[in-house]
Amino acid sequence: MSFDKSKISIKEAAKILKSIYNIDGEISMLNGEIDFNFKVLTNNSKKYLLKISRSSFEQEYINYQILLLEHLNKNSKIEIPKIVFSTENKKSSIIQDSYGNNRSVRLMSWIDGRLWSTVNPITKSLRYELGYLCSKLTKSLLGFKHGYAERAIEWDVARSLWVERYLDKFDPEKIKILKKFIKNFKDNLHLYQKLEKSIIHNDINDNNIIVLSLIHI
Repeated sequence: MSFDKSKISIKEAAKILKSIYNIDGEISMLNGEIDFNFKVLTNNSKKYLLKISRSSFEQEYINYQILLLEHLNKNSKIEIPKIVFSTENKKSSIIQDSYGNNRSVRLMSWIDGRLWSTVNPITKSLRYELGYLCSKLTKSLLGFKHGYAERAIEWDVARSLWVERYLDKFDPEKIKILKKFIKNFKDNLHLYQKLEKSIIHNDINDNNIIVLSLIHI
């Protein structure tokens, strides 16, 4: 997936939000690797997450994400963002931006909380809670199937041998360590390929986790 560098300004995001959802509010830009993301705070204090794609978006990928969220909202007790329908009752909409490029637009409910990376201290109980909820999330995805999940991505452990092409980027000592792990992986690949597989989140890092409050289990 290639990305253009045509950013969506806050002013343009506000126009898009109004035209598709008839919502006014204070908008602030958020970080994001793929989409342009905005926090929306309406005049009646409701909050939303507005996602506007780059012009190089794949609609199948957008649909895949929407179906994933809907599946998790039905099959998991974890708080998951919900899709907000447009005034035309659409889950996502295509608009033309000020550059003349098509963009895919989605609006989701907002989840309040702090990023894991800002929480201090990280307690034992909080780590336990994270592990427990990650397992619940994975279990909730067991029945979900979609063709886009079969695409090739670099983070797929089953396809990780692409790293061999870049061993020369490391110093000799690190190369020795990497070669050891690569050999172990190759030696056990036939066993790995026999294991059951399912869709997982695969990116539980400290900037992808919202901490609300501890749940006593």
